[in-house]
Amino acid sequence: SSFEDVDTILTEMKDRFGPAPQPVVWLCHLTKIRLFASQKGISFIKIDKLTMTFERQKGKVSVKKTVPLPSLKKAAEFEKAVLELLLS
Repeated sequence: SSFEDVDTILTEMKDRFGPAPQPVVWLCHLTKIRLFASQKGISFIKIDKLTMTFERQKGKVSVKKTVPLPSLKKAAEFEKAVLELLLS
């Protein structure tokens, strides 16, 4: 799966059923976050109300990090902010 696959599915849904409800839009953006994390070697992500915890392997060592979540209400802005946090 790729970002393009997610976008294609969302576009097809919009063509058939009209504008996607917000939960569907959020699901698509969260799926992109999971895909990105997987590509970057992140094996665990937990998103709570105020924080995000993620874990990645660095050699034989597992590094776990908890960061505050951005308080953004739009799914696309939230995705962008979280991807930047995962790169840090």
